Amino acid sequence: MGSLADPATIEARLITIIREILQDETIEIDPEKSLMADYGLDSLDLLDFSFNIEELFGVQIGADELRGRANSRMSKAEMY
Repeated sequence: MGSLADPATIEARLITIIREILQDETIEIDPEKSLMADYGLDSLDLLDFSFNIEELFGVQIGADELRGRANSRMSKAEMY
């Protein structure tokens, strides 16, 4: 696998995390689809996903940032 900063490597690592959360190593993940609406992740799954990203890439994702991005892509009904 390429360097951790390589976009293809980043995408592959993120897909691996999603597959682990879904407990399905064979599911095809389309990066253009919604993790909640299309793959059924709930808010706790998204927290797990963000924690994994923080650990893997050494970054911090604030709750407001996560909520803001989700709000921009989902209706209030989908959020709750």
